[in-house]
Amino acid sequence: LSRAFPTRITFHGFAEQKKLDELYAHAFAAVITSEQEGLGIVGLDALSWGIPVVATRCGGVSDYVKSGISGFLTEPHDVEEMVAALKFLANNPQQYSMLSNGALRLVQSCFSKESVETRFAWALMQAYPELVDVFAPEEQEIAGENFSRGARVSRSH
Repeated sequence: LSRAFPTRITFHGFAEQKKLDELYAHAFAAVITSEQEGLGIVGLDALSWGIPVVATRCGGVSDYVKSGISGFLTEPHDVEEMVAALKFLANNPQQYSMLSNGALRLVQSCFSKESVETRFAWALMQAYPELVDVFAPEEQEIAGENFSRGARVSRSH
């Protein structure tokens, strides 16, 4: 996947999902310039479209922007570093394609509905062993641990 570097930058403000989908379909990169950010769902949205993200190291964004895998992290207030990352994407189509594919793989493996449900179930079974029968009615492996009907899971504090 390779997209043309934009000749201009447009700030759209709030947009409904239909408009967002249109924008993502033509976006070159997502840029998050926050000084402080919780999850920053816009970055995950972009990654799910195969759009690399260039973002500042601020909170939850670093959970999914992995430099050289799904985009690049820069220091807050370092405009030159952010511009350099964007220029790198524009001038290296093979790297852009690699980051685009990495973005899609990362979202699927760590942030898909299935992977979030699996981690959530595992956490609940760790905290409440009596829920093993609800989440793992038959013997199965969840998050690298084997759970079976009636199994006791030790609580870790």
